[in-house]
Amino acid sequence: MKASLVVAGIVLALSAPLPAFAADAPFRCDARAGSICYFRLFYEPRGGRVVTMPAGTASKIPGLAIGKDSYCVGLNKSPDNRCSRKIVNANLNN
Repeated sequence: MKASLVVAGIVLALSAPLPAFAADAPFRCDARAGSICYFRLFYEPRGGRVVTMPAGTASKIPGLAIGKDSYCVGLNKSPDNRCSRKIVNANLNN
C-alpha cells in the first residue's frame, strides 16, 4: 500500500507542468526611424508595466516568465489593456 502511494506521488510529480521561472526576455523595436515602440507587459498574475524603446533598439527585460507572461506592442502610443496579447518567448519578442 505504501509503495503504491509513493509510486503515485512520483507519477504526479513528474507529470505536473514545469513552473515558469523569471528570466531576461529579449525585446526589439523594429519600427522605422523616429518611432517609439511601447511594450505593455502583463505579469501573470502580478500586474504589469510599460517599457518604451526607440526604433532599431533591442534590450533584455528582466523578471518575465517565459511561456507564461504576455505582452502587447504599440507604435508611438501605449496599447490599452484590451490589446491582442502575445506570449513572451525566449528568442525574440517584437
